[in-house]
Amino acid sequence: MSLSDDDLKNNASPKTRQRFEHALARRKNRESRFQVVIPSASIHYLEAKAQNDSRAWVHWEYSPEEWARFDQIDWMPRGRACFWVLMGLLPFGLGLLLFAVSGTALAGVLACTMVALTILFLFWLSHGTEAAQRHKARQKSAQPHRVTISKQGMWEAGAYFPLDNLARVKMSSRPPVLHFHSFTLYTDTATADTATSYRRRVLVPRGHEEEAERLVQRFRTEVIEAREQAWQRVMNPPEPD
Repeated sequence: MSLSDDDLKNNASPKTRQRFEHALARRKNRESRFQVVIPSASIHYLEAKAQNDSRAWVHWEYSPEEWARFDQIDWMPRGRACFWVLMGLLPFGLGLLLFAVSGTALAGVLACTMVALTILFLFWLSHGTEAAQRHKARQKSAQPHRVTISKQGMWEAGAYFPLDNLARVKMSSRPPVLHFHSFTLYTDTATADTATSYRRRVLVPRGHEEEAERLVQRFRTEVIEAREQAWQRVMNPPEPD
């Protein structure tokens, strides 16, 4: 039968019990020194900031025709990229196929490898990219034809896509389209850091052009410029007095 801490303390000698109580008091004193008290004003500021960040900046509803055009604008560049990749691989594949038909074993293996890589590329293009996920979300007939954009990201037909590391926002005309350029930085200890960029295109529904222009300016000031200013404060802090 094991004894509890109180039993051990009660059965100890007075000198040992006194040492234990002194050690406990010193530990509580050290813990109290490291307690951080956040002012109530800071708590209210953080709560208000979180509420503002999660508030929608725009809600856009699309007609069936606009929704179909929206999907075409955002998804068509991926299809064109796939087409040109396949066109570039076609001569190489035909050459390997001719060598394989001639009876060379190595050429046959290379031809099969190329076919497998092409299939994997097409599968990745149609399933593994965020553009494909947005395309699938817009294809769901049960979901409303709606786009919601806030500071933290966008919702297309109810599917959420974050706007992380936003680098540039612009608006083109004829038709009016918002272009969100983001980047992702990968850090590798063996090699130098590499960055990849990706783009989202959002068709502006009819009658919301001025609202879209204000949205572009808001992203530039409240997201991109604010992040750059914060980064400058970290990298170049003010000289102390």
